[in-house]
Amino acid sequence: VVVADTFSSLAAMHLGADAWLSQREYVSAAAVLGFLYTAAAVSTRGIQAATSRRDPMEGISLFNFDLRSLYSVSIVVFGFNCHANVVGVFWELEHYPHRLIPRLPSSPGHYSALGPLAPKPTTYKLIGMLGAIISYMAIILLGYTAVGVSGYFAFPTSVSSNVLNSFPADDIAIQVARAAIGGVCMGSYPLNHHPARKAWEDLLDAWLDVRVVPAWLSSLLTVLFVASTVSTAVLVTDLGSVLHMIGGTAAAFMVFLLPGLLLMNAAIIKHTTTAAGDAAAHAASVTSSQPSAAAA
Repeated sequence: VVVADTFSSLAAMHLGADAWLSQREYVSAAAVLGFLYTAAAVSTRGIQAATSRRDPMEGISLFNFDLRSLYSVSIVVFGFNCHANVVGVFWELEHYPHRLIPRLPSSPGHYSALGPLAPKPTTYKLIGMLGAIISYMAIILLGYTAVGVSGYFAFPTSVSSNVLNSFPADDIAIQVARAAIGGVCMGSYPLNHHPARKAWEDLLDAWLDVRVVPAWLSSLLTVLFVASTVSTAVLVTDLGSVLHMIGGTAAAFMVFLLPGLLLMNAAIIKHTTTAAGDAAAHAASVTSSQPSAAAA
């Protein structure tokens, strides 16, 4: 366990040390494949466990609406939380997303003819960002739904907060899934670390006027981030408690409040830029009119 924790900590620091997310695109792709395999393995074993009972629906309630149902909201929020990475992903996204969307329209204006509720991206880069968000949401929705439904059908009254712990330890497919989910965590680590480190760098810029963060300070922030997350993982062993706490606090803030704050910030920047442009145009017109008045 000590060797595994040490190796995972060093690997996490190595993955999080790079300044750009694009430097880990293949690691992220492997993490997605690991997630899909885990969802397929849990779904297969869950269906097998449910069909092995005399009555597959024994102990299963298809609809259950009470106060305990609200307990799952924080996990749902946690699962669909990608807002912290939107700015970073958009910054590094290619301007012409031919790999994500092979067949693009001749002009982004093609989407202006869609319905009133449909998104209308005005640039190819926004089209690529929209495609990335839809792909992410679709993969998460399908994977989480498959794991949740099959896990509940397999263990309707005794499922663990980590559904993999409910399956036998000698099941090879589940053991591979446990290793795959570990790889998913390692591959997803930079996606969680980069916005956190960037937030600290922005705070240093705002508080101490540190425009360019030195390499040693960036490395120190990475070590502190890894040390704090590894310590939390060692001390807190109940995955459900972690998901509920993060989903009900930080993830809820980023899902429900952060988009509005970003829109407000964009509106402020747009208003400031427009006001500055109008002031410059007014000053230029006044300056140009003065020679005319003098000549008259």
